[in-house]
Parts: sequence; C-alpha cells; structure tokens
Amino acid sequence: MNIKKKEILGHLNKIISQKINDANKNIKNAIESRNEATKSSAGDKHETSRALIQIEIDKHVTQLNKGKVQRNELNKIQLNNKHNEIDFGSLVIASNGIYFIGIGIGQVNYQNTNYFCISLASPIGKLLFKKKEGDIIHFGNKEITVLEIH
Repeated sequence: MNIKKKEILGHLNKIISQKINDANKNIKNAIESRNEATKSSAGDKHETSRALIQIEIDKHVTQLNKGKVQRNELNKIQLNNKHNEIDFGSLVIASNGIYFIGIGIGQVNYQNTNYFCISLASPIGKLLFKKKEGDIIHFGNKEITVLEIH
C-alpha cells in the first residue's frame, strides 16, 4: 500500500502545484491589468478600477499562500512510517471510504478511486485521530469503522 500512498501523495502535489501556478499566472495578469488601467484612465473611475483589481490581486495572493502552505504540509509526510494508529500522513481505509490524512482539500479522484483528503483539524479528522484498526467512530448519523491504516 505504500506505493499507492506514494502515488496519491504525488497526485496531490501535482494538484497543489497547479493551484500555485494558476495563482501566480492570475497575479501576473491582474498586475498587468492594473498597470494598463493606470496608463489609460484618470479620475474616480480610474481609482475604482484600480481598487477592484487590487482586491483581485489580494485574492490570488491568498490562494498562492494557501497553496504554498499546503505544499509544505505535504512535504512533511513520511512515507516510510508505519501507522498503528491514525495520525498525520495516514492512509485510512474505512467502511465509508478512503481517507488521506494530510491537507484538507476535499474529495480527490485518483485512478477511478475517490479519496477524502482531510486534515487532522477537520471534524472527522479529530474523530479519527489516534484510532486503530477495528475502532468505530460516529460522524453525523453514520457509524464508521476503521478497517486498515497505512
């Protein structure tokens, strides 16, 4: 299962890298738009346009920073660690699906299999933390059994 875990981690790194690249491209485009607005406008309309573009730049900078934090978190995952209980970096096969405990980016499809990529800070991550194979948690109206931990 470590090979599959390594592949999933690689897939998540590709997703995060794409988010970072998109944010960088969007920041560059917005800055160019702001600079063009500076050259061609004057007055209140100009200031409103620049302010809206700056809001857009700030939004993309936030996305960029979030992507960098997520990439740093992924880089902390040790593939060789054997998990006897659920912790950061665990791949968990449960009765309701497969969880990758690392970064909270939601459901990811990899090779026709859905993985719930969650952080330990998420509500279900908190419930799963330190659980062992065979343990049961209750989340919402569901009973979830931990089947395997990798």
